[in-house]
Amino acid sequence: MSQGTHDHGAKRRLLQLLTLACPLLACANQAPAGEAGETSGDALACEDDTDCLNGLCASGTCVAWDAPKPYLDAWRDELVLPAEQFRRLIIGGGAVNNNFINRGDIEVRTIAGTTEIRVQIQRFTIARTQADADRTFTRMGSWAYSLELPSAPTEAIAGLACESSNLDFCQVRCYYEGLLQPARDGANFRISLPVGWDGELHLETQDNLADPRYPDRGDVRVDGLAGPLRVVLDSGRAEVRLADDYRHFPGCPLDDPCLVEGLAPDCGCSDYASVDITARANQAAEITVDAPPTNYYKVVLQSADAQLELGCEVELDCEGFGDCQIDPDTLGFPAILRASLNYPGPPAETGSGIAINLQTSACAEVEHADQPSAYFEGPAVELRGSVRLCSGCL
Repeated sequence: MSQGTHDHGAKRRLLQLLTLACPLLACANQAPAGEAGETSGDALACEDDTDCLNGLCASGTCVAWDAPKPYLDAWRDELVLPAEQFRRLIIGGGAVNNNFINRGDIEVRTIAGTTEIRVQIQRFTIARTQADADRTFTRMGSWAYSLELPSAPTEAIAGLACESSNLDFCQVRCYYEGLLQPARDGANFRISLPVGWDGELHLETQDNLADPRYPDRGDVRVDGLAGPLRVVLDSGRAEVRLADDYRHFPGCPLDDPCLVEGLAPDCGCSDYASVDITARANQAAEITVDAPPTNYYKVVLQSADAQLELGCEVELDCEGFGDCQIDPDTLGFPAILRASLNYPGPPAETGSGIAINLQTSACAEVEHADQPSAYFEGPAVELRGSVRLCSGCL
């Protein structure tokens, strides 16, 4: 064993004794009062670990050995469903009885050659040790039932579990086995869908801001969307790419009579597809949708922050689409834009088409932490609050 290794081990043993003694002694370079690892103006500066008597050097500041930090679990399979059975899928949502809260990312991807819907989760928490994190992880899982309003799993609703029911709807939530879900705990979701699955998809998440040192924003990413979509989020990023063969009318064949008849009203198919992405009140979401260039669209892009002085934009990439008719009533108003893209003419009705509605609620400098290392290094800052519709940008 080298002398450096011996010294480091001795230092650790000394630290353990000092940790016990510090409540009774005035420890000169102890982390500031408050939760272990918290920094403030009088925190001890450092260049490496040797500068810290009772901790580690992280981003130039001494941090206590027992400081809490974020822990991410490995991805694990939670649910496998036959895709042809389901026409509606809800992932995530807000609090119900202080539980079922989704505070993580939601990723949806399409897989060629599969006939299944697969749900995976990656649990997360903030803890002092891996053992503490693992104890939390054992109580955090998923809830998947054909119910509109979540309730605690009991024998009374066992027959409505998504894997056992014959219904065409499934809602999947985080579920914590306890009196209430801890504020800093949750899970990221990863959903795999067959290419071409055009059922209705509803995704809802929120930011995890319980610890101000780790502002973990809930992001949403969808690649290869083939059906209607609704997204609700806070100040995360939403990036959605529509499938190249995205249909005007979900559930209708590619040669459906509506297309043959030039998108005539009442031609046999039901409603146009829609993509609706909305940030909650006062939230600065960054929203981008990538759509095929030739479909017929009805577009509303909006920011509730009419000033946009910081540099946020409401942007429509008209050059990426064949025909782009901007509503003249929105010209001169940078916070809102309405447009009709690729209107095919009669018999299609004006003002119809695939509805794309993208709305953020603020333009702001947003702190965000995308990696556990940010807990000690400090969050990044990014201007968010722009909305964009393009073709071929994602």
